Amino acid sequence: MEESVLINEILEMFDKKGARATYEKLLEDYKRLSNPSPNIYLFLASLAALNNLNEEALEWLRISIEDKGNWYRPGMLDDKDLRVIRDEKKFIELVKLSDSRYESAFRRGSLKCTWSRKTLDNIALVLHGNKQDNNISKECWESVKLDNFQIEYLQSPDIDSEELCWWKYDTDYSGVILKLLSGISWNSYKSRMLCGFSSGCDVILKLINERKKVCERAILIAPWVKHLDNEMDMIVKSLVDSNTHIFIICGEKDSNIKSVKRLERLIQEYGGFVKALYLEGVYHTYPNNLSVLINDLVLGE
Repeated sequence: MEESVLINEILEMFDKKGARATYEKLLEDYKRLSNPSPNIYLFLASLAALNNLNEEALEWLRISIEDKGNWYRPGMLDDKDLRVIRDEKKFIELVKLSDSRYESAFRRGSLKCTWSRKTLDNIALVLHGNKQDNNISKECWESVKLDNFQIEYLQSPDIDSEELCWWKYDTDYSGVILKLLSGISWNSYKSRMLCGFSSGCDVILKLINERKKVCERAILIAPWVKHLDNEMDMIVKSLVDSNTHIFIICGEKDSNIKSVKRLERLIQEYGGFVKALYLEGVYHTYPNNLSVLINDLVLGE
């Protein structure tokens, strides 16, 4: 079972049926994951706490941090869902251990790109979403075949939890990414395509806004752009001025769907190129048939 699918299922269930039913479901379903991420243990702890199962909540965090060696970005354990255990001695100890591991990992953080040499005429660079990394991107894109495109992956320098990363919404990564692109023969490729999932799309839009013609195409999958609403007109003007072709794939049940459709509408109004696929019954996640969708959407332009 894919973890992203499970997370979407439990979030939907929590809204509909509450903490008790959701906790019982997750207790069973997490066992089907081959290697649960730190986020799954945090969900388990939070749901246990919401059900006033304080000892169970502490035990889930202990397993994650002590047994599994996980850690969490400062602030994640300040969640209001955990307030019933916040004053517990064990909880305080676990937070200190997690924070110390974060500080150590933070000092080692840097952009990570899989590119080593030019192998094909065209290139597609994939940016992950929050609470993801290059490995998760590779798993989602492993079935994608783009004719004569070299597919590479870019990972944020900012860590979120053990082995996972995030793109900070208040940070502009354009400078460091442009420096990286200059070192991987980016401009020597005939066609360049930036591909993002969720918050990775935010980074791509800001990058195009900064440099204009940084790529010929951009694929935005479940773009998390609601916090860019106030800047959207300026960003869209840059997209249109640079003649960047934008391709959007988004679930109809994505909580960000209104902002995504506004982005599409503005590109059309400014005379830019945009094609969008809205998937029935799909939430904020990668679609299962990604390769087919991308080839139909992009190669069929």
